Amino acid sequence: MRRPSSSPRPTARRASARRCAWCSRTGPGARRDFTPGLVAFPYRPRRPHRRLIACTAACAEHQRGSVFCVAAHVDRRIGSMDQGLPFLSRVSSETIPASVRVAYFREEFCRTAMKAEIVDCSGGAPHFDFTIRCFGPVRAGTVDRSPYEFTFRQQDQLSLHLIHRGTVHARQAGLDYSADPGACYVLDHTRACRTTSPQGERIRIRNIGVDPAALRGLVRRPHDATGLLHSRPTLHLLDHYLAGLETLEAAPEPALLHSIGVHLLDLFAAVLGPTSDAREVIAARGVQAARVQTVLAAMDRHFNQPLFTVGTLAAKLGVSRRYVHRLLERTGRTFSQHVLDRRLRYAHALLSDPHVASWRIIDIAGTAGFDDISYFNRQFRARFGETPTSVRCIIARAGAAPTGDIAARASTAAHHLKKAIFAPTLCDTSATRGTWGGPN
Repeated sequence: MRRPSSSPRPTARRASARRCAWCSRTGPGARRDFTPGLVAFPYRPRRPHRRLIACTAACAEHQRGSVFCVAAHVDRRIGSMDQGLPFLSRVSSETIPASVRVAYFREEFCRTAMKAEIVDCSGGAPHFDFTIRCFGPVRAGTVDRSPYEFTFRQQDQLSLHLIHRGTVHARQAGLDYSADPGACYVLDHTRACRTTSPQGERIRIRNIGVDPAALRGLVRRPHDATGLLHSRPTLHLLDHYLAGLETLEAAPEPALLHSIGVHLLDLFAAVLGPTSDAREVIAARGVQAARVQTVLAAMDRHFNQPLFTVGTLAAKLGVSRRYVHRLLERTGRTFSQHVLDRRLRYAHALLSDPHVASWRIIDIAGTAGFDDISYFNRQFRARFGETPTSVRCIIARAGAAPTGDIAARASTAAHHLKKAIFAPTLCDTSATRGTWGGPN
C-alpha cells in the first residue's frame, strides 16, 4: 500500500542524506565545528551535482564507503559568483578523494563557479588549489594547479591573470597568444574563450575578476582591452597589492573592505587604460594606495638590514627619497617611526622565542637592526614597559626551552619569525586630494 504524501518518512530520508556515517553520531543534521561559517555536507560520487564547494577543512580521514564529509559554505549559492559568494572561498584537491577529484572539480567548481568546461591534461596527477576573496564587485584570487584545458561559457565579467609559474595558451575572438611567467592577459567572458597549458607544468596565477558595470566611468571600452598585455608599472603595482591581500583570512572592517574594492577597481582600470576624466582620480586613489603598500612591503623585507635608510629604500624602489616621504605621509607615520616599530616588534618576538634562547641580547638587537644597545634598551622599555632581560626571564619561567641543537636552528627560526610577523599588510590609505604620478 502506498504511503500518503503527508507521511514524515520522506522528510526523514532527506535529512539523513545530509549527513555521513560519522556525522550521524554527533546528532541530527550537519556537523558545524570545522570552521566558523562553514557546515559539513555529505559528498556522494554518484550524485556529483550537489552544489558543494570543498574547503581545506574537509575531514578526509572520516570517509565511510561512498559518503565523504566535506566542508561547504552555508550559503550554497557560492557557485553563482554573485552576492551569495562569501568573503573567502577555497577549493583544494588535497581535501577530495583521488578517485573523484577531477569529476568533483569539473562538476562542483568549474561548471558552477567558473562557468567553464575542463579537460584534465595532468597525465593522471590532477592538482588544484583555488582561493577567492570578494571585495564587492571585485574578486581577487590565487590559482595553483596542474595543466587543464578550460573552455569558458559566456558571462558578464572581465578577468585579468598575472602568470607567476608555467605557461598559459589562450584563444579568444580568433586571436591566439601565450603568456609566460611575468606576463599578463585579460579575458572577456562575454565572448567564448579557451585556455590550455603544456602537460607536466604546474601553473600559478594571481587573478582579478570584475563586473564590467563597475568600470563604467573609469574605462571607456573595457571589452576592447582584452588579450596579452605588455609590462607596465601599474601591472607591478596590482601584483604587489594582490600579494598583500593573500594574508587576509577574515573579512576586514566594512570601511577597509570598501576601500580595497575601490583600489582594485582603480588598479584594474589603470592597467586597461583609464579615461581622461578618471585618470587623476585613479592616480590619487587606487594607484597611490598600491604604491604605499609597495613601500611598506619593501620595509618589511629590509628593515633589519644594517644602515637601512630612506635613501637605500628609495634606491631599491627606483624613486626619490622625497617621494618615499610623501607616500608615507598617507600612513600618518614617518619612515623612522615605521622602521623603529618593525625592529622593536621583531626583537620582542625573538626574545619570546625559545629557539633563540641561547642568543645574547646584544645579538638579538643586532639581528633586529639596532647598532646601539643602549638606544635599543631605552626604546624597548618605552614601547613594552619591560626591559629585554625581563621579557626573556618571563618567557623562561613560563616554560623550559626546547632541547636539541638550538644554535643550528636559531637562524632558521629567526628567518621564519620575520616572515610570519611581517607578511604583507594592508592599511586604509583613503584618497586625498592631489596626484603624485598617474596610472602609466
